[in-house]
Amino acid sequence: MCMFYGSHPIPLPHASGPRANPTRTPQRCLSICTMRHLHRHWPPFCGQQSSLALTAPLRASRVVAPPRVFHVLWWIPHYRAAVFRRLSENPQLEFTVIAGDNAATKDGAVIASASQAGLQHGIRWRKVRSKRIQGLWGYEWQPEAIRIVWNETPDAVIVLGSKSLSNFVIRAICRMRRIPLVEWTIGTRKPERGLKWWLRWSLYAAWPNAHLLYGTAAKDWYIAHGMDPARLFVVRNSLDYERQVAVRSTVTPARIQEIRRTYGITGLKGRLLVYSGRLEREKRIAILFAALRILQPQAPDLRLVLVGGGRARAELEHQAKSAGINAATHFAGECYDERRLGEIFMASDLCASPGPVGLVAMHSLAYGTPVLACENTSWIHGPEIEAIVEGKTGAFHRENDPNDLARKLSQLLYPEPCKPRMQADCIRTVAQFYTPEYQEQVVLRALNSLLPKRLQSSEKNALGQEACRTHGCE
Repeated sequence: MCMFYGSHPIPLPHASGPRANPTRTPQRCLSICTMRHLHRHWPPFCGQQSSLALTAPLRASRVVAPPRVFHVLWWIPHYRAAVFRRLSENPQLEFTVIAGDNAATKDGAVIASASQAGLQHGIRWRKVRSKRIQGLWGYEWQPEAIRIVWNETPDAVIVLGSKSLSNFVIRAICRMRRIPLVEWTIGTRKPERGLKWWLRWSLYAAWPNAHLLYGTAAKDWYIAHGMDPARLFVVRNSLDYERQVAVRSTVTPARIQEIRRTYGITGLKGRLLVYSGRLEREKRIAILFAALRILQPQAPDLRLVLVGGGRARAELEHQAKSAGINAATHFAGECYDERRLGEIFMASDLCASPGPVGLVAMHSLAYGTPVLACENTSWIHGPEIEAIVEGKTGAFHRENDPNDLARKLSQLLYPEPCKPRMQADCIRTVAQFYTPEYQEQVVLRALNSLLPKRLQSSEKNALGQEACRTHGCE
């Protein structure tokens, strides 16, 4: 008696007859483990005649390991901690961040790292040494990251940083080893032409198999210059949205009034402005001081709280005193406590940022506070400026014009503040486009375009998924 393995007859145990003779059968045979499995689970084969024939090979089942994805970047900024944590904990892939620690880097970026803010927990992080090459436009070098990508076998590599020499080497390694490459990048802040655009395109933009872009403007610019839209995914940016929702749901009206009193708001005519960001000259805070001085005669109850630290603090304190607005200006200092930040944003009537706008836009909008920013005529803003829509989630004033800034402040704050009518749109914009879950979904879509194993997006945030499908994340 025999069974068939593919098209070859294979002798079974205890079978009789001429085919039981091993000399008359093909060399292919069932392994001992397979035979034991047959005896244990299929009694008809145990010493009995059977006419059963298998027409397909028996294959041992194997577990398919999740794809290994390396994300190589200079350091982990605090605002990426939440999305990196989600990706690290996602069972569908083995997501590993390969990065240094900005806290240990001399003259590193002024934005706090995840470890500085205590947010690195839950991130699968392979810490490498990072060097900044002084005198070479601040280029970065991570030799350990190069060795990891060269010696190991990731299924995909995500790189971030156009000023990283080691990332250029990693791009070449991925091209040589045919490892799918994804660039997580701002793309371009403004329209570029000539030699600069040619260099960006040939040395940077044309290499990756897919791009994760911060905003739709960069995607539109790439498409206009011939890039396949299927390679472009708008991942945007985010903060710790779940934590923000928790803070927003627990801050009481009584607590909001207490915060307002802390900064001198006592009557119904009092208005509170907030600036949140680094205290640096390029932030143009002096323009905001000039606008407050213009408004002071007609708005004596207007107050400003500045949240953040920086090299220009002493200079700004002196400017506030010279402008006669010292009593109306409060320096709250550097803060990474999300609850305290949320309370200040919720207690404020408006967020004002006369210089470059970036993460502060989504931070303020998440707590329902509109943002007043300067027009982007000189392309100073980050992609997050797309979240500010005139009359819906904020407004714009002419760049470097304190008189126009004062006029817009007056319109948005008097006779009634604009916040009650804009609050819902502010919160909805962030919930749709600027959350770690939204970013996770976009990263999975980008990887799905490159990897044979399909990754499933989360089903929790239906609003975010719909936004992702209809507003350009892919």
